[in-house]
Amino acid sequence: MMPRVTAMGCALTGVVAAFVAAGGMPLEDTAAALAGFAVAGENAGERAAGPGSFAVHFIDALYALDPATLDAGAHIRADRPRG
Repeated sequence: MMPRVTAMGCALTGVVAAFVAAGGMPLEDTAAALAGFAVAGENAGERAAGPGSFAVHFIDALYALDPATLDAGAHIRADRPRG
């Protein structure tokens, strides 16, 4: 549903900026922001009937995002470089 909603890319930029500004590890903070954005999108998509309601549900999902929700929904794997 995200491709059908205007300004989702701008919203992602803002979310990444907020995570990086609040954290101290830019790479990890960016990964967490991307995962949080995806989790919020998945949660909003389950409730939305179309693009208009998706936008509203997405904002609510971002607002409700907490560490437990992020941990439960994020699909991130960290591999350490070999060497």
